[in-house]
Amino acid sequence: MTDIQSFERGRANRDQALFNRMAEKYARKDTLAGMRIARKHRAIATWTAMGQIRVPRILEMGCGAGFSARYLQGHFVSYLGLDYSGELIRLAEDLNGGPSIQFQEGDATGFLPVDPPDAVLLIGVLHHLDDPLAALKHCYRILKPGGHVLANEPQNSNRLIGFVRNVRRRVDGDYSDEQVFFQPGELAGLASSAGFENPQTRGQGLLTTPFAEVALPGQGLLAPIVHAFSFVDAFLEKKAAPLMKRLAWNVVLVAEKPSAPRTDRKSP
Repeated sequence: MTDIQSFERGRANRDQALFNRMAEKYARKDTLAGMRIARKHRAIATWTAMGQIRVPRILEMGCGAGFSARYLQGHFVSYLGLDYSGELIRLAEDLNGGPSIQFQEGDATGFLPVDPPDAVLLIGVLHHLDDPLAALKHCYRILKPGGHVLANEPQNSNRLIGFVRNVRRRVDGDYSDEQVFFQPGELAGLASSAGFENPQTRGQGLLTTPFAEVALPGQGLLAPIVHAFSFVDAFLEKKAAPLMKRLAWNVVLVAEKPSAPRTDRKSP
């Protein structure tokens, strides 16, 4: 193993240790009134990037404490959440488990589901991984033909947001300072390289995202404000898409696995 490979593997191990250490604090984000509204908006905005559809099986990689299963109720028949943090999986089972909802500890690049999922969801996952392309290639391999990959990742098109994130790196001990950010075109290019067709990107979260990440005091009072912000963000994400690609905190990727094997190139 080279020094670079050793460092990157160490980065993944450090992130895993970080999330195990802060699991209960991290899960608390989805239980606070204002944060829950913002985080639900992010999950739904990511999912609806491929339209208002309901699929038989969702696999969420990097599911954290599993609240996406609650936020996306009605959009799936069965849900499987995967995370490399055993502590987060324990909390997910306690807080969000159910008859059609399951959770499992595992790695995003090595997990083989019994049944191919119709959609693979990754919210804030790729920027923590050593090799995002390898993760997307694995998503391609395990997806059902015609299935979709959906990802939501931090982007750095807005320099002011980039400055705020750099400040947070310095002052927040629970914020990984080794994560990376993606330009929309870069994320679409990774999906194409992984074999996906028609990768599309859009900006997500201008007003709501800070409330999804930082537990501010007065959550009960903040809740109606964040609720109003979620309506504004939903409008901007739909009606001002080009502007949101430049201004938003996050970028959403949606791409499709071909329904039939491609003949013009080798399968990833």
